[in-house]
Amino acid sequence: MFTIIQSHRTEILVEQLLSAYKSKNQPIFEEFIVIVPSMVLGEWLDKSIASQAGISTLVTTTFWGQYQWTLMQKVLAEYNTWLETMPSAQDILTVPEVAVLTGSVMQWRLFGYFTYYQTEIMANDAHPLYPLLSALLDGDADRSQQDIRLWSLATDFSRVFSRYLNHREAWLDLWSDNKAVDVEAMVAAKDELTIAFDKYAGKTPDWLVAHYTELEAAQRHLWHLLFAAVYKHRAAIETRFWQIMSGEVNNTEINLQALLPSHLHIFTIQQLPQNELDFLQRLSKYIDITLLHYNPSQLFWADIVDKQWLQRQQVINPESVFLRDYGHTLLSRLGKQSRETFAMLASLSGNEQHEGFELQWHDRFDVSDNINLAFDSHTESASSLSLLAHLQQDVLMLDESATQQATAGRVSAALGAQMALDLDDDTNNINSLSKNKADNKKKPKNIEPSENQWYSDDVLASKYNEQPRQWQLSQYDNSLSIHSCHNLQRQLEILRSMIGRWLNEPITKGKKRHLSDIVVLLPDVDRHHDLITSVFVNGKGQDGLTLPAKITGVVDKSIRQLWEAISGFYGLLGSETARFESAEVLDWLMLPPLYESLGLTHEQMRRGCDLLEQAGFVRGFDEAHLQYSLHTQDYDYRFSFAYALDQIALGLIMPEAGISDCLYPDNWKEDVLAEKTVPISSISLGDAPIVEALCRVHAGLNACRYEYQARYKAEDWLNRIESNIIHLYFGALDQTRPMRAIFNAMNGFKSSLRANRHYQRYHADSKNDVNIANDDVLAVGQVEAKLSQVSTLPLKLSFMLDSIEDELESQQVSAEPTGVITFGRFGALRNVPFGLVVMLNMDLSEFPNRDRDNRYDLMKAGLAKRGDRFSEDDDNGAFLDALLCARNACWIFYNGQRLTDTHEHLPANPVSELLQFLQGEIQWQWDPLKNAQKSFNIDNNLNSSAINDNNAALTAQVQRYLPKLIEQWLVTRHPALPFAEEVFITSEILSTQAATDSAEVSEQNFMQMLERAMQGEKLNQKQTNAPAKVWQDVFEHLQARDVENNQQPIKVNLPTKADYAVIAQRIQPNNDTNNDTDENFDVAHIDMQYLYLQVRHPARYFLKEQQVHIVLPAEDTVYQEPLSLSSLDAYTVNAQLLSGLYTATNDNSVVNENTNQQAAPINRLLYDPVMPAGVARQSTLNYQQLKITEQCREFSEELSSMGIQVNRHFTLDADDIDIESAEICLTLLTPCAEKMISVDAADMNIQGQINIKGSVPLALSAEKLSAEKSPELWLNILPNGARTQHLLRFWLAHVYWQVARRTTEAQVTANDGRSIWRFNKPSTEHAKYKGKTTFSLAPIAYETALAELLKWIRFAQIAGSTPMTILPMYAITYLDKVSDAQRKESVYQPKRGDFDSWLWSGYNSDMTYDTCSQHELWQYILQKQDGFTALTDALPVLAQPLFGAMNTALMPL
Repeated sequence: MFTIIQSHRTEILVEQLLSAYKSKNQPIFEEFIVIVPSMVLGEWLDKSIASQAGISTLVTTTFWGQYQWTLMQKVLAEYNTWLETMPSAQDILTVPEVAVLTGSVMQWRLFGYFTYYQTEIMANDAHPLYPLLSALLDGDADRSQQDIRLWSLATDFSRVFSRYLNHREAWLDLWSDNKAVDVEAMVAAKDELTIAFDKYAGKTPDWLVAHYTELEAAQRHLWHLLFAAVYKHRAAIETRFWQIMSGEVNNTEINLQALLPSHLHIFTIQQLPQNELDFLQRLSKYIDITLLHYNPSQLFWADIVDKQWLQRQQVINPESVFLRDYGHTLLSRLGKQSRETFAMLASLSGNEQHEGFELQWHDRFDVSDNINLAFDSHTESASSLSLLAHLQQDVLMLDESATQQATAGRVSAALGAQMALDLDDDTNNINSLSKNKADNKKKPKNIEPSENQWYSDDVLASKYNEQPRQWQLSQYDNSLSIHSCHNLQRQLEILRSMIGRWLNEPITKGKKRHLSDIVVLLPDVDRHHDLITSVFVNGKGQDGLTLPAKITGVVDKSIRQLWEAISGFYGLLGSETARFESAEVLDWLMLPPLYESLGLTHEQMRRGCDLLEQAGFVRGFDEAHLQYSLHTQDYDYRFSFAYALDQIALGLIMPEAGISDCLYPDNWKEDVLAEKTVPISSISLGDAPIVEALCRVHAGLNACRYEYQARYKAEDWLNRIESNIIHLYFGALDQTRPMRAIFNAMNGFKSSLRANRHYQRYHADSKNDVNIANDDVLAVGQVEAKLSQVSTLPLKLSFMLDSIEDELESQQVSAEPTGVITFGRFGALRNVPFGLVVMLNMDLSEFPNRDRDNRYDLMKAGLAKRGDRFSEDDDNGAFLDALLCARNACWIFYNGQRLTDTHEHLPANPVSELLQFLQGEIQWQWDPLKNAQKSFNIDNNLNSSAINDNNAALTAQVQRYLPKLIEQWLVTRHPALPFAEEVFITSEILSTQAATDSAEVSEQNFMQMLERAMQGEKLNQKQTNAPAKVWQDVFEHLQARDVENNQQPIKVNLPTKADYAVIAQRIQPNNDTNNDTDENFDVAHIDMQYLYLQVRHPARYFLKEQQVHIVLPAEDTVYQEPLSLSSLDAYTVNAQLLSGLYTATNDNSVVNENTNQQAAPINRLLYDPVMPAGVARQSTLNYQQLKITEQCREFSEELSSMGIQVNRHFTLDADDIDIESAEICLTLLTPCAEKMISVDAADMNIQGQINIKGSVPLALSAEKLSAEKSPELWLNILPNGARTQHLLRFWLAHVYWQVARRTTEAQVTANDGRSIWRFNKPSTEHAKYKGKTTFSLAPIAYETALAELLKWIRFAQIAGSTPMTILPMYAITYLDKVSDAQRKESVYQPKRGDFDSWLWSGYNSDMTYDTCSQHELWQYILQKQDGFTALTDALPVLAQPLFGAMNTALMPL
């Protein structure tokens, strides 16, 4: 018996299934088999049974195709066992363990045929496949590209053959006998029907008919050659199965009752091909089959047609559609797939007791139960349904007027309340649909039937004679709402706040809402996985809400990461275009499966990545890998992964080594620089596991580097991946779920290959078929002989990796409800009921999913048949089912706005149709409208005729305006930012003055009243969705910035001019002034190097002392090794060269001693990542040495012109450039050493003394350096440019030297104690220093120098607690301007043009330096204060006290 139980609620169908599960007729130890359309529904059903029955043992949910194959296999296996014991002429038909006409098996056979016969096909333009392959394969494509194209063609053909197996078996029967399908007749029949309903429609063009004809010939050729035998074998299996079931063969000893289940249940169906229905109908003669069918409507709707199509036909072809009806707009437009399924089931009616087939229909449409389940959370009784419940009820009864009338009723009530507030001039802006008693002061006199009575049979029978119903409203209805946003992130942010409110709404006593009641559907959840997880985070979110969520229906992130880690051993290095860049490699190393399998933690691998970056890794694996992209004579691979790992490993093993060649013992060519390794610093024994793991990774990459281009058979590749990578490097993850998923994909790949072996046996059976010609048998045999070896086809690794990844993507992924908020793809959770259904990203371009433009599908050539499946119909049906399966609310989000434009963007077609449906033709009966008309008529003393005309005109005007009002009420447009001003409710009341000033109510001002009322209603709706606290804080912060004439609260209080005057007095105390009230600085030790860092940029030092960290823009990632020396790198090289010379000066009294030690730091530079790559590596170092030598020559000449004798006997021999440079520079560099001194400073601490440490020059006495005696002259060469801040360093070093040597007045007179420093390049900061690189400072008496030094120490101490806008460059500029003005006998007034580099960054530079007020550091300090005012407050007071002595003493040479 075939029983169909239909209901509009999945819960009722579950109850029916549960009753059968608990039935006494169900054997205890027999499987309870349930056929489901998706594993998602199967898992949900299993859990539902377990939760309601307490246990779900022996419940088996499976697909129909799998169960059908298993059932035939079981019956034929028993019959074959019996047949072997009996003498019979019948052949034994074996059923393979797996179906041999699956998509993957057909795909491999097609690919093998294309590959083996590619040359033969391309050589014969008469071959049926020539038109297809000639368009795909060109002479320029290499072998790998051709493989990819052929695999794609095989994929498309396997898909269409799979569709034909379900929907066009008649074609396959013809092709199996090598008979053609009449394509031209199919096209002609389609054109005939099209023209019959639309005489203006054109016929199918001839070129398209020719394409379909060629396609039919190609598909017939492939099917007959590759699949006909196995298809006939499958048909023979089904025939034998029915013979056994019907008793046509001698099987009296077979107990069919023991093989067949006692009952078979089918839980909902989403598609029903005709061949499946026929099989079920025939099977129901032998076992009881119960189909639990989800039917959204109680009435018969199998014959309804698309409303839009019907309306068009009523205009252009009215005589052919006068008996047609569309039933319900949404059902006719969106439920086409369900309609076809219902129609196929309905076609079974009337066949009761026909040839043993029995059919029973049971309806379980409980309207009262539907109403009780659909109560809104705030309703007090069942007399008021939500808008969503009205919609579901109307679909159930095929009556769309109720929903439209309910929509208009809610809008009219909302606007009526707002207009009542306007007309009454009320000052309270309350929610128009709140539960306040004031909302329902006036009750309707006529008592309308309750909702239950409206849907009773008596009322429905006479519903066309009833007047429009008056819906009772009690609160804001948010059961069905549409939201327009700017992007998906904004949708998710809004959704969080709405969910928080929905979960906390008061509901019926005894009920409680849960996170598991919420489902969020997206068209493509996989693509937005990361964004969803970033908004719906684990734990508490930034809005303070804890909303755990799980994304289902997609490949788990852990599986993808594991496969990416495995395939990275091949793909990162093996591809021909692989650059092995640091960003890509470091991201791969940071994959959790990789570092966890290596025994490391996230922090340890992060440390390893930092070490690789520190070692200079930019791109390239090793020298051999870089040779593919470099010149043959370029052996520089300092920026490769291998070289960086060498430095790391050597830093662990030989941390004290300087330059080592132990890793490069080979004999190098004479013209090639021998590579050496410089161990990196900061390697500890704790880094040993990290280094070991990186070495293992290097070994794995090196072992697999050439396999990417190799070719092996598929099974060999799978074994190599498993043995060489998985077991070696991921053995610790063998038993994890992600690894099992990967093994399942690989095993599925192997099973698809092994399934081809069955075809050889089926071909052998076909040889005995007398209906097949001998030539066909010979051709098929030749092809089969080759295709039997398809598993040995040599393939590239890239092809295998992509195929395994596709297999992973195609695996059946869990998508069942998760117990928390469930995110899923449309259609994956179909027919599963939820309390709240949310649809995100419902854009026109995203939904519904259009059918793939498979130009190889012949089904498009002819008429569609009942049961055909289309992607667009699937998605439209999923949208309708989601709408109908929402129990409390359904929220729809789409991107109706963009940040890049201002025009409106349309939602998806189903959403637009829902809006159009709700905006349908409604007779708007509205009390505020009647009151306004009555008031207008009385005030103007109109007669009855004028009153009727006026009322009709006003009613018509409002009726035209109603659709817009409904759309505005349903659709909420959200701003782009969560802290925008529109989000927050202000205390201002909408102005009603314009409405109350005049008593006249005309059409125009009445429309204005409606517009203001709608604005007020939308304002009230916002009150129900308060933004998160964090966004309120941001909004309040932004608002606070505009208070007090747009003045922002000051974070840092800058000193005033008076404050600067006090600071100036404190840094230079007057001995005549009473200092008893001065504060003590409480400082005992000073380091001159640190003092310089404090005073060169006082504001930076202030922020550091206040523990304020300024986030600066991140530097761009380096993807290319440096090919030239940048300014910063040039400074680094010069500093290292000069540092080596300083070391040699301090360690050697004689220039020519230990020249190897002098050359060592210079040679070390050749292996430093700072040097450019390639040829410039050595030439750049030579060039920098030449520049220093030239600077020394110029310095020597300058000193000679001053009467200072230096050694000038040198030559510029290129072979000994490093030694010569040392000889020159050593005579111009005074050796230095650190020295600690103690000086008296009464105001520094209670002890009255302070210790100061700094560098002082040493004197050469008897060819030995002596710290006891101070030299008369301090010569120095610096790598810096002559910028003001570096001149300040020169000044402070000179002052400290004068204090340390206690310079006397006599020494000052004798010019004993001069400092002459040479800088690398001149500066353009000051005109007087333009082109100057050498500066001199005269000796300073001890008392004067000590006072100067203590002044800077005091200033540094004050700068740590007081922000000051004074910088050395602008102080010197100010002093120069003042001096120029004094010479002209005028007073200088600072001008903005004099300090333009402070106000604006350079026009020719993208960089903003910290000496500019636009820098992030100064932006934090200044906020919105004027930078020029802040600068000019400090300069007049502090410039002279601080920099006056320096500016006077500094002499350029």
